[in-house]
Amino acid sequence: MTTMPRTAVDLQDSFITYDGDMHAARSPQSFAALSDENMRCVLGVVDFLDDESVHADQWECHPIGDETLCVLEGRLLVEINRGGTIEAASIGAGQAFIVPRGRWHRLRVLDPGRLLFFTPAAGTALSSVVDREEGLERQACVQEGSLS
Repeated sequence: MTTMPRTAVDLQDSFITYDGDMHAARSPQSFAALSDENMRCVLGVVDFLDDESVHADQWECHPIGDETLCVLEGRLLVEINRGGTIEAASIGAGQAFIVPRGRWHRLRVLDPGRLLFFTPAAGTALSSVVDREEGLERQACVQEGSLS
C-alpha cells in the first residue's frame, strides 16, 4: 500500500484501499487487495466479460458493512441468499445496488461492461455455489455481534 498521491488515481490499474482508521491509499489493482486483512474497505472499477470475471461460482459475504455496486456499462444480475431463498435483481448502466451487510451474494454477467464497487473487505467470506445451493453452509456471515 502506498500513500495517496497528490494526483489523480487511475482506477483502470489501481484500487483505493482503506485501512482500519479509514485512511485511503492507492494499491495495485489485484483481488489480493480484497483479501488483505489490513484493508477495511476497497474502492475500484473492474471490467466484467463473463461469469468467471465476477467469480459467479462463489458466493461472498461481507460481515462489517454494506457493499455498493454501481454498473457503469453493461448489465449484472445480483443474487442474494436470504435464509435459503434466492432473490435476484438486474442492474444496468447508471444503476447501483446495495448488498446488505452479512448477506451471502454473487454476481452474474448479463451483458459485458464495467463495475464500480465499494466493498467492506475485512472479514469477507467466500463459499462455493454447491455449498450455498445445497444448503450445506447456512451459517451467518458475522464478524462480531449478530445481524439484523
